[in-house]
Amino acid sequence: MNRRNVLLGCLGSSLFTKAYAKNIDLTFVVPSSPGGSSDISSRLLASSLETQLKINIMNRPSGQGVEGSMFVLRSNPNSGILLVGGPNGLFFSPARENVPYNSDSFEPICMFSMASFAIVSKTESFKDIDDLLKISTSRNLNIGFSQSDVGYLISRLGQITGSRLNTIAYKGGGDLVRDIHSGTVDAGILSIASVAGSVQSGSLKLLAHTQDSGSVRIYPNVPRLADVVSSNDSSLMTYHWHGLYAPKGISRDTSNHIQNMVSNVCRDSKFISDHETRGMTSRFMDARELRDHHDKLSYYMIGYTQWLREYL
Repeated sequence: MNRRNVLLGCLGSSLFTKAYAKNIDLTFVVPSSPGGSSDISSRLLASSLETQLKINIMNRPSGQGVEGSMFVLRSNPNSGILLVGGPNGLFFSPARENVPYNSDSFEPICMFSMASFAIVSKTESFKDIDDLLKISTSRNLNIGFSQSDVGYLISRLGQITGSRLNTIAYKGGGDLVRDIHSGTVDAGILSIASVAGSVQSGSLKLLAHTQDSGSVRIYPNVPRLADVVSSNDSSLMTYHWHGLYAPKGISRDTSNHIQNMVSNVCRDSKFISDHETRGMTSRFMDARELRDHHDKLSYYMIGYTQWLREYL
């Protein structure tokens, strides 16, 4: 038996089902468009695992995480189809609309990375985040967002600073980046990973990021938003994590083997540096730690749910 078959055997006979029949060992369902932090991090993970497994990336971006989540929820638990889940699809979308699932509908396997968000503008529009906030006290500024939880963040920022920040909703980050470039909106809030190329080319400027640690090392001069306004408000420190989730019923052996492989990848220096250069952080949590992490989101959801009632 060759090395590949040994590894597949370790994953359990359950993976020799529909996914394997297509010469695919695992399918990562990314519930967002290509180019965002979830998509980029998932592809980095798949690339790091390619010597052990053949992994397909499937983007299902409709409904801010709902479409992809529902696709995985309806899948056979041992088909090798996994959701690349995070707070938007697992928490914010169920709070926003009536969907037949919540975070407890899935079996967490592990977390593998985190992504910081940033307020971004055309390079010539503002000197820095302080300049944007100063200007917005005297006139309205339109700030685009493509995920409703960071729309809430901008609303909180406006309340805290007395700024006139109008939130403009977009269906996807690609459309928002285009409109920032064209000047249709004054600025936007997106994951750093999704705008890293434009920032490195000099066409867009990062004004502030939301990470609650010093992990955004590639842009050391970009301030943390909570520090800018001297606030400990947790809504100003929001970030997204990327985790692997399966439908309830996945075999424990399969889940544990995937978890162990991902744990090893998250310690790999290249995987770590590839994330850091894109404003993300390699971060591993096992299934138990990830469940505990879910519980810590409750403080944010209270304010977010109240904002939804006012906004929608």
